[in-house]
Amino acid sequence: MQELRERTYKFSLEIIKLTQKLPNNQVSQILGRQILRSGTSIGTNVEEAYVGLTKKGFTHSINISRKESNENRYWLKLLSNSNILNTEQTKELIIETNELIKIFTSIVKKSKNVIIFILTFNFLLLSCLYSQDITNMYQDAMNAFYKKDYKKAISIWEEILKYDSNQKNPPKLIEMARGKMKDKVNPLLNEFHMNLGKGNYPVAYEKMKELLDIDPLNKNFSKIALRLETIIATIVSSLVENGKIYNILRKSIIGYVVGFNDERVPVLASRYAWQLDPNNKLSEKVYLFMDREFNTISRLEVPEKGKNVMEQKLAVILDDIYDGKYEHALIECELVLQIEPDNVMAWKRLGSVYYALGKRKDAKNAWEKALKLDPNDKEIAKFYNKIK
Repeated sequence: MQELRERTYKFSLEIIKLTQKLPNNQVSQILGRQILRSGTSIGTNVEEAYVGLTKKGFTHSINISRKESNENRYWLKLLSNSNILNTEQTKELIIETNELIKIFTSIVKKSKNVIIFILTFNFLLLSCLYSQDITNMYQDAMNAFYKKDYKKAISIWEEILKYDSNQKNPPKLIEMARGKMKDKVNPLLNEFHMNLGKGNYPVAYEKMKELLDIDPLNKNFSKIALRLETIIATIVSSLVENGKIYNILRKSIIGYVVGFNDERVPVLASRYAWQLDPNNKLSEKVYLFMDREFNTISRLEVPEKGKNVMEQKLAVILDDIYDGKYEHALIECELVLQIEPDNVMAWKRLGSVYYALGKRKDAKNAWEKALKLDPNDKEIAKFYNKIK
């Protein structure tokens, strides 16, 4: 960055010298003012970028420098081609504007890396405000980052936060380092979710251990690994059987291990599976486990005698529709469909909720799904044809 500052400053001086050589006539002076303005503005905006504290501010200033370089090249070419000055007097400056444009374009593309440099530089300027220990830790972390040792960089930034929890830069830098690790993380994460969804818990656990090898301080990964280990050790080593009850139990375990938008899923899914087959020992075991783990939810979601979870929730949704409580009805519909995606009545009532909320397109999609599941339902067909 320092080299770029010196280079654009030198370029500004050359532009000034050039404009001083222009003939004293109207056209030359007009062109000269444009060349002087755009040429010196390049370095000014590089200076702005140099002291910028945010990625947005940095990129904005570099983009302006690129724009001014483009404009300056245009005026220089115009000056040269109009024979006001000979080609040799403008040739080197045009070459330099071309090089500057390439540099600025490259910087913008790599702005994520550049902003890290800026954050580090600004920190070092202010290092007198902090202890030498933190300054050295920042330097070590940045060195690790540039060597693509993101695991080490993250560990050092985490140490800085332990040393001084008021530090604002480490969380941003940790997030950026994790972004750099996505090429390794995402494929493993996809394999983890695929195996978790199929009930291949030992394989899913191994994938999570591989993820922790890449990012050992990732709290979410650690939490997931611990919960999955608990399931394997105390509930079931794998759950690959086919059938409705086992599908629902897998949903319950997924909700416990990684979570759903609705935190009630682990309890209510396992309760529903057990209600469908009270003699199924695994259903009972999973339900009792979830009941203990989420005891507050269990107390709030009181079972209604004579109804299973789905029947109870569908009745609540219908009451909500009659009472105009559409937002709550929407939440309950989504809960039912998370547990039982092929529940025709849930899709049917979801369509009614959307229709009442004025979301006709969403209502049409919901009723369309209900019709696919039950093509013989005349009431759904009537609703669908009404909005089609």
